[in-house]
Amino acid sequence: MKKLFISFFLLLIICFSCIENTEKNYSLSFSQLLVNAKESPNSIESEQPLFSWIVDATGYNKSQSAYHILVASSKELLNEDDADIWNSKKIESDKSTFVKYKGESLNAMTTYYWKVKIWDENYGF
Repeated sequence: MKKLFISFFLLLIICFSCIENTEKNYSLSFSQLLVNAKESPNSIESEQPLFSWIVDATGYNKSQSAYHILVASSKELLNEDDADIWNSKKIESDKSTFVKYKGESLNAMTTYYWKVKIWDENYGF
């Protein structure tokens, strides 16, 4: 009976260590933030620019399940997650290309800053 208990205990330890190792091999991130299909454009001529990003997923069956776009008038505000221009709120979608800006009209000759947050199918960042 004691051998059975020890064997069962060792089996549990092995299972939990395998689960922990597999979770570390999964990741979801993004790269190449684009506006109207351009990286860091100097100017845009659209009142409703289109945002895109490349989703980089490693591991089995990882994908984006939601996104949240923030647009601000300064880097400082954006770093504090204070979107004074537009806050899309969290949107349940795997879409990562040509997401239309739906905020107030943008001013010409003005610099804006944006970022996106994404979630995976388990709702982790």
